[in-house]
Amino acid sequence: MGLTVETLSQIITTMSCLFLLGAHRSGTTWLHQLLAASKQISCITYWDVLQKLHHGEPQLDRDEVRKVLDHEGDTRGFDSVAVGLDHPEEYGFLLENGAFDMYTRRPISNTCFDPLKQLITKKSELVDQPPWLLLKNPVDFYDGFLNIANQFADSKFIFLHRHPLAVFRSQVMSWRHIATSPNTYLATLDPTYAKVMDNPRSKVALQFSLHSRSFLETMLLTLAESFDFHLEHEKDLAQQAIRLRYEDLCRDPVPELNQISSWLGLADGFLAPERLSAHPRKLNDDPLIQEVYAAHAHRFAAYRQWLGYSIEESPL
Repeated sequence: MGLTVETLSQIITTMSCLFLLGAHRSGTTWLHQLLAASKQISCITYWDVLQKLHHGEPQLDRDEVRKVLDHEGDTRGFDSVAVGLDHPEEYGFLLENGAFDMYTRRPISNTCFDPLKQLITKKSELVDQPPWLLLKNPVDFYDGFLNIANQFADSKFIFLHRHPLAVFRSQVMSWRHIATSPNTYLATLDPTYAKVMDNPRSKVALQFSLHSRSFLETMLLTLAESFDFHLEHEKDLAQQAIRLRYEDLCRDPVPELNQISSWLGLADGFLAPERLSAHPRKLNDDPLIQEVYAAHAHRFAAYRQWLGYSIEESPL
């Protein structure tokens, strides 16, 4: 007999789920890999997600999938983040709302978590599991963390923040890169992206939109709305959430990581392997990005004050 949704929910409530949430390009992937490198943390991997996405189809051959990844390179392509079968991956690819079309809908975040609950249950059945299961998805940062708190009892949250101009610039430049150069790794996880890149007209339309003032304003105002949401609901999760700044992690990760391990009640602190050391990339300035941000910088005044950011970015 298969597990019902009610049974799944009962199992989930006994697990220690740790959600890592932040806007796209705020450093969540770097922190995700850093935390997942600890033996005290379990995570959902690329292989887990891929198997779930192809459930009901002919069984995937692990060696063949590895060969495909090796052929495409050892990073995601649009940044230096390492990829691999057993590397941590976002759970959002399993759910109904992916990242690539997020600017066209409200609410942005996911509402149906059944596929994720099923995967968590499968992970929980493995022997010798660490005390925490780390779950990362930027999409649910924007307006969805209350949904998660309602669906996953006793879960905890790490919210990672970054200066809004840095997030906005990095989003635009990254989206432009993957709109111009098809990314095979992302296409294996996001069918919306794969469909767009397979259609020449859709691909050109996407490239055009990412250089359009109106669409860049939509991207920026999406960020502003999400930060307003966090300011409004910050106290709702005060007892089960911790808030970090990406800039602080880059300057000196040790006290920030010690804060996380102490908060989780872990016996040992986190150590960052050399390959996960933070080396922020210098992004080329684009006058249009600067103009759009300057026109709407007032929308971020309360958020900047909340997190102690100046109007301009501080050097890392």
